[in-house]
Amino acid sequence: MRLVSSARPCGPAHPRARASFFLCACAILGPLAAVAPERAWAQAVPPAEIERVALAFARGAAHPPGQRLEVSLASPIAAITRTCADPLSASLPSGERLWRRANVSVRCTRPSAWSVNVNLAVRAFAEVPTTARALGRGETLTAADVVLRDWDLTELPDDVLFGTDVSGKVTRIPIAAGVALRRHLLRAPFLVTRGQSVVLRAGGADFSISTEAKALGDAAMGEDLNVRTAAGKTLRTRVVSPGVVEAR
Repeated sequence: MRLVSSARPCGPAHPRARASFFLCACAILGPLAAVAPERAWAQAVPPAEIERVALAFARGAAHPPGQRLEVSLASPIAAITRTCADPLSASLPSGERLWRRANVSVRCTRPSAWSVNVNLAVRAFAEVPTTARALGRGETLTAADVVLRDWDLTELPDDVLFGTDVSGKVTRIPIAAGVALRRHLLRAPFLVTRGQSVVLRAGGADFSISTEAKALGDAAMGEDLNVRTAAGKTLRTRVVSPGVVEAR
C-alpha cells in the first residue's frame, strides 16, 4: 500500500511563477525590513539625558574672553521617556541668546522626529571697572580711582565697560563708590575747549593750508567741532590732535 501526501509546496510550482512571487514579496516586505532595524536600534532617552545634552551645549558655547559662564537647569522638562536611534543634537532657536533665561532645543531625527525645549538659567561673570571712591563731575580717572570687581554681567546694563581701560576718561556726572562703570558715565578728555584758539588745517591732493580759528565748543579726539575763522565764517571740522582741527 502506497501513501500519497496531500501537502503542496508553498508558493507557485512553476519556476517563473516562483520568481515572480519572490520579487513581489520583496517589494512588499522590503520597506518594512528597512524600518525594523531603526526601531530595533532605538534606545530609551530619559528626561535627564535630554537635560544633560542641553547643559553640555550651553556650557560649550563660545563667549567673549574674560567671561565665565555658569549654566543650570531653570525648570525640569516633562517626565516623558522618548526613544531615538541617533545621537541627540542641540541648538539655539532663531533669535535666542544664551543670556539670563535661554531655551535650548534638543532634537532627534529617527525613528520619528521630535524636539524638546530645555529652559536654562545662564549667568556670565567678568571683572568690571568699579569706582573705588566717590567721584565728582569732570574728574579724570586714574588707576587709584578704579578697582576690578567680579560682576554678573546678566544683572548689569548692556553698556557696562567690560574689558575696557578707563584710565584717562573723564566723569560726566558725580558717581558713588562701588558703581560698575558704564559708557554713558564717562567721556574722552577734551583736546579742544570752547573759546580756544586752534590751528585749522585744510587741503587737497596737491596742496595744504593752515590758519587760526576759534573753537565754538568742546571736543575730544575724532569728534566734530564747529570753529569760526578770522573772516567770521563758521566751518565744520574734526579734532585730530590737541588744539588742531581739520576741515571736513
